[in-house]
Parts: sequence; structure tokens; C-alpha cells
Amino acid sequence: MKYGKLRGVSDCVKLHKEVLDKQGYVWFGKVGNASSIERIKERLGKEDFLLVLYCQGKVHVCKCVDITYEKTQFGYPKYYENVLFKTNRAPSLYFKLESIDELEKDVYMKCIASSSGRPLSVTVSKSMASFFTESIQKCFHQ
Repeated sequence: MKYGKLRGVSDCVKLHKEVLDKQGYVWFGKVGNASSIERIKERLGKEDFLLVLYCQGKVHVCKCVDITYEKTQFGYPKYYENVLFKTNRAPSLYFKLESIDELEKDVYMKCIASSSGRPLSVTVSKSMASFFTESIQKCFHQ
């Protein structure tokens, strides 16, 4: 999933990691058009679902354990209240993450998009889409 930097938020991944460290999980919201929750939930039940977060060359891999369209009462960074909810930019989809780790660039560069057979880095950087469902698991086992 590609995401952009928000005005007034210095490092959203760091802020999510702080919540994760305190609670054991964190909700990461996807602003903009929502993907099919049914398609994603189908994959959640079959294998470890890894969410790859990409922003301006920084890549993180996250273990995702749940997904919902509904806003949760807690479990997200405080900036969501003022920067997203109060400005009508509420996420359309929320991913419940149990881990967030920076992905080394050399590993990311080896990941191949299953749909096209092209490097995932090329697919992500050249596409206007912000969300992809791809099989990249083989990258983590090489």
C-alpha cells in the first residue's frame, strides 16, 4: 500500500509503532478508495498476510491480522483525531497490525509482482493505484 506524508505528522510509521509497542497491535488506516474487504479477508484466512507500506522510498512490512471498514474506538495514533477524523479524511479501511518492520531495500528489490512478473518496486512506483494485492512471499524466503 502506498501512502503519503500528512501535513503536521512527522513520521506516521513511528507513531504507529509506538501504539503497537504499548498495546501489542495498531490499526493503520487507508485514506481514499477502499479495496474489496472480501478479497483481502479471503487471503487473511489462508496464509500469513503481510502488508507492505511504501512511502517515498521507505518500505515497511507488517503482519496484518484483521481488517475492517469500521472506525475503532482506540488502537490508532492520536493524530488520527485531529488530522483525519476532524477534517473529514477518515480512513475507508483499517488494517490491524501486529508488527511493523523496515524492509531492507535489497530484499524489496527482489520482490516480484505475481500478476505481471515485474519487480514490485517498478509496479508500485509507476502505478497511480495506492493499493495492490500481490503474492510476494517468496522474497522473504530467499
